[in-house]
Amino acid sequence: MIADCHVHISPWSGWSNLDAATKAQRAFDNSGIDKVVLIPLAARSVVDVKSCFQLAKKYPDKYKVAPQITKDLFELVRENEEHIAGFKIHPVLQEISPTDSRSIDIINIAEEMEKPIIFHTYLQSQILPLEEMSPFVFDKLAKTYKNVNFVLAHSCFPKLYDAYCLAKSNKNIYLDLSYFANVAAGTSLFADFCEMIVGIDKKVIFGSDFPEVEIDTYIGMWKFLLRKLPYDKQENIFFNNGCEVFGL
Repeated sequence: MIADCHVHISPWSGWSNLDAATKAQRAFDNSGIDKVVLIPLAARSVVDVKSCFQLAKKYPDKYKVAPQITKDLFELVRENEEHIAGFKIHPVLQEISPTDSRSIDIINIAEEMEKPIIFHTYLQSQILPLEEMSPFVFDKLAKTYKNVNFVLAHSCFPKLYDAYCLAKSNKNIYLDLSYFANVAAGTSLFADFCEMIVGIDKKVIFGSDFPEVEIDTYIGMWKFLLRKLPYDKQENIFFNNGCEVFGL
């Protein structure tokens, strides 16, 4: 079984909402994906957020939503609480640091609702100073907000060693495998990371970043890379961890 815990279905992908949902569901079915966390980005489209909630209401056993929101959308969140998997904070897109008061507002609501936070941690920005996105910023947040689970989308790429240390050091930090394998595959850094995963299999969550990647190809890549892991460890990464953290 597979839970894809990093998926975007949105008009800004170049699809209409209807086309996006139809194409996405076909891709999920063809790839054998059983559970999906949808991540709509209010910074791009509030319609996107509402559309994902509609899809989760229609197929509650398959979809949950982890929206990137602002404080003014809390009412919408409250109305759809049963469909919430967590919340996304995207420092680059939102142009805010992980410790900005607007980020803390979302972390506080996540703590109140007992939901995880997904942070975009791909270390690249033309606006934010990179030190504000340092992996060790998340170490401090995890130790400050001990009741909140933090999922580090893209595993702080290219700082994969640091991401590993964060997951080992904090019981409430998890690493998300979305997207970066496309960039890192074939490097010694990536090979080392794949070897180290064996020691943190309960702290790693599969995600694709669809439609940025082809789901079939991306699943196949990770299945091949992790093929030497015992089946129970593979099951943790591809299904169990995501279901536990996001309440799928």
